[in-house]
Amino acid sequence: MVERRDPETQQPVILGVGRLSKLHGISEAEFAMTISDQWQNHGLGTQLLKMLVQVGRDEGLERITATILPDNYDMQRVARKAGFTIRTRIEESECRAELVL
Repeated sequence: MVERRDPETQQPVILGVGRLSKLHGISEAEFAMTISDQWQNHGLGTQLLKMLVQVGRDEGLERITATILPDNYDMQRVARKAGFTIRTRIEESECRAELVL
């Protein structure tokens, strides 16, 4: 989770959330994340995904994957920056991000 304190209220504000979901029976996980609209394009998604990749390495995972909508170019760009390979599956109207650790 990425958060900061609101300068006016001093209350914590969540800017983004990411998670790894380990797949049952294999050494693989899927990542999911979201960044608040006003904080997109500030590098938070890239940093958050790099942190998730490091958690995956620390946990001894062999692979991290994600399903991304084909028109979500920003998420595809973030995944590429973190080292993921993106494959488009036109028949399923989705992109598959994959990183072998």
